[in-house]
Amino acid sequence: MKLKTFLLKCSNQQPLQSPVIYFKSNEYPLLFFSQLVAKLKKANPFFKVINLQEYDWSQLQATLATTFLGSVQILWLGDISELSVSYKKELLEHFKTYSGPHTVLCFINEKEQFETQSPVIILNEPLSPADLDNLFEFLWATDARRFLGMIKQNYKTLSLDMIILLGQYSIVLGDKTELFMRTWYEKIVQPEESLFILAQSFFSRKKDMFYRTWIGLKNDYSEPFWTVYWSEQLWRAYHVVMLRNKQKLQEAKQMSYRLPFSFMQKDWQTTTGKELQAAHDFLYQVDCHVKTGGSSLALELFYHKFMNKEF
Repeated sequence: MKLKTFLLKCSNQQPLQSPVIYFKSNEYPLLFFSQLVAKLKKANPFFKVINLQEYDWSQLQATLATTFLGSVQILWLGDISELSVSYKKELLEHFKTYSGPHTVLCFINEKEQFETQSPVIILNEPLSPADLDNLFEFLWATDARRFLGMIKQNYKTLSLDMIILLGQYSIVLGDKTELFMRTWYEKIVQPEESLFILAQSFFSRKKDMFYRTWIGLKNDYSEPFWTVYWSEQLWRAYHVVMLRNKQKLQEAKQMSYRLPFSFMQKDWQTTTGKELQAAHDFLYQVDCHVKTGGSSLALELFYHKFMNKEF
């Protein structure tokens, strides 16, 4: 099933005609799903979000199998890639023969290997202008003309979440889109990719990649930007580690927004809450040092200490 088909069915309140529908991509598009779920919640009184961290397998089976006074629901299960191996295996096996009464929607990472006859909506396929019109109409009751006029052919290289972000800008900017493109576009789109690589190599402690990326980026922003940026990264990473250790995967997933995907997948296991807290405390000292006229080399010392596990 194409995304356009799914959105049209939802817009026209047509039956989705499948008890299970998968969304699939190389990473979970948080902005897209936050918009989609909010829209479906508002439009459909029988739409329900299921937090799988609060359901054991028997409870979930009962929820999938029963209705309240005959009410058929659309159930959003979120990202099932983050479930334990055993839970995920049971769920995927169950979905092979699931026939209702409800319709189940969920996301699964494209790295997961599984067989299904259910529709799979691929989210990292290029969107046509007609697809964008359909997406904008569903989410914001407008077409994509202003967005396409602002972005032009650049939309072909954007991720779905970046399209959502810039789409929201295009709606509110009006006749200021040209100024936005000239002043802010490259500051949002290109650095987002570079900062992602920087953070990824930082938490993976890949020194060569990190320092190559850092040299190309460090003069684009002031020292206060970098201390704020790393402060947020460390704060989120600390909470992801603590939540993962408590097996609270759904909460960890929510906290991982703006962290590199590899941290949620594997790099969280290479650090500790204690190390991240110590690094955050040191970064606070760096911030105070820089703001009182100290040398920016303090930031370089922060990198050196983290790369060599000295916190």
